[in-house]
Amino acid sequence: MKKLNIEKLWDTWKKKVNNFNREYLPIYIDELNYCHKDNVMCLQIISNGNIVSGSDDKTLKIWNKDTFECLKTINGHEYGVKCLAIMQSGNIVSGSRDKTIKIWDKNTFECLKTINGHKNSVAGLAVMQNGNIVSGSVDETIKIWDKDTFECLKTINGQNYCVICLAIMHNDNIVSGSNKNFKIFDKATFQCLETINSHTKCVVCLKIMQNGNIASGSDDGTIKIWDQNTLECLKTINGHNKDVDCLEIMQNGNIVSGSPDKTIKIWDKDTFECLKTINEHDKCVVSLAIMQNGNIVSGSLGNAIEIWGKENFECLGVLKGHSNWILCLSIMPNGNIVTGSDDETIKIWDKDTFECLKTINDQNIPEMCLVIMQNGNFVSGSDDKTIKIFDKDTFECLKTLNGHSECVVCLAIMPNGNIISGSDDRTIKIWDKDTFECLRTENGPNSSVDCLTVMQNGNIVLGSWDNTIKILEKNTFECLKTLNGHTNWVLCLTIMQNGNIVSGSRDKTIKIWHKDTFECLKTINCQNRSVECLAIMQNGNIVSGYDNNLILIFDKNFFNCVSFFSII
Repeated sequence: MKKLNIEKLWDTWKKKVNNFNREYLPIYIDELNYCHKDNVMCLQIISNGNIVSGSDDKTLKIWNKDTFECLKTINGHEYGVKCLAIMQSGNIVSGSRDKTIKIWDKNTFECLKTINGHKNSVAGLAVMQNGNIVSGSVDETIKIWDKDTFECLKTINGQNYCVICLAIMHNDNIVSGSNKNFKIFDKATFQCLETINSHTKCVVCLKIMQNGNIASGSDDGTIKIWDQNTLECLKTINGHNKDVDCLEIMQNGNIVSGSPDKTIKIWDKDTFECLKTINEHDKCVVSLAIMQNGNIVSGSLGNAIEIWGKENFECLGVLKGHSNWILCLSIMPNGNIVTGSDDETIKIWDKDTFECLKTINDQNIPEMCLVIMQNGNFVSGSDDKTIKIFDKDTFECLKTLNGHSECVVCLAIMPNGNIISGSDDRTIKIWDKDTFECLRTENGPNSSVDCLTVMQNGNIVLGSWDNTIKILEKNTFECLKTLNGHTNWVLCLTIMQNGNIVSGSRDKTIKIWHKDTFECLKTINCQNRSVECLAIMQNGNIVSGYDNNLILIFDKNFFNCVSFFSII
């Protein structure tokens, strides 16, 4: 992946927020959440070359054409976004299962207009040469909308089946796909000129080739090429094992098709032979677009958007995060970030570019906690009751420690370098830093130990499911102090460079506690986001991870959010 200019993006976003309030910052950040949370159903390229995607998660997202950063998340639809089109003005048109069409400003992405009229899901959109909008719906109608007033100029009834897809011919006539046929409508009168019984199953996608001929894709698994004048079938293309759900035309005229058989195929524009099959998807391919540089964009039922090179068809980038929650993170001696996830992987991220440098996926068990040893090696605790030691350079597993009888949920390093672990078995264990032998086992609090850390004086801090934080004396393990303040489970703990304690909780707050008096100095409201993990950067700032794969970085002095990124 290319470098993510997080600071620049952050500065830009701050300027867009009126009456900026640091305390409620995560609300604003949430609008820039990187990855779709449901199927990516449609794609378009806007006038500046950036990508717009629509999803069953009810949102549209704008992606930078070069860095693949998510620049904006657009909320507004009440149900999934099924189709997109770009107006001649550059504004974006979206159709949804909520029966509406929305017009979005190309610059601000604000909703300029909500168009009501259809009685069921809007399934297809197209823009005529005069700029007017054409929409097709599951209500079995096609509607023509004025480009300026957005009034309905014409309703075409009598389709007798839901209208799934639309295209505009070179002569500006309208093509609609419905049931097993497609229809040609006159651009001026909107009368049906021709009905072509084209496929043995539903026609789900249509594209106009560079020579004006029509390409149709169907649930019968075929692509058909139709003469623009005679409407005769010139070619039936077989190759997909399942439905053909989407079509696009490349800049060189070749055809691209996507299918639930999890492949993308490239077809020669003249011979219609298959030039390439891209079979790297693990989910159905349901949407395609061609970027201004000619590269291919695909969307899938796996929530991901992928970029493919126009010549070698290699994957250039994937717009996707961890496939499950980020459960833990830590900072390596070189400043790089280590994350562990419920998706059973550990990832190493560059401290500057936030690129993923390495994925360790040989665990097959969710990683619950991470810590860095004094020699730079890192330690992970897992749902399989084990602790693993990984080499800081090769990332190979050096040692597996057994001893706990339940999930290992927290780890820390003692001042002498030894490892301390906490488990759902309600015990705390001390492990020798060199031999990795268990030196000591102590019983923890009455409820499970959910997180722990070690203070600069060597005392141990425990966070628990009973919403409390306990300070234990480093030698006797006696409880010196119980800190109350959180209203839900304490999920994570870390120590700031000045010695103060930082805690994160399922109550969606981060709290800063004084190292000597244990008074709460600051509460950071994280607004509807459970705080899953914490770490301290080399510059002293606080890194926090959340249950939506988002990471926020807070200033060590003012505790305002200074940066953020989503795991990609």
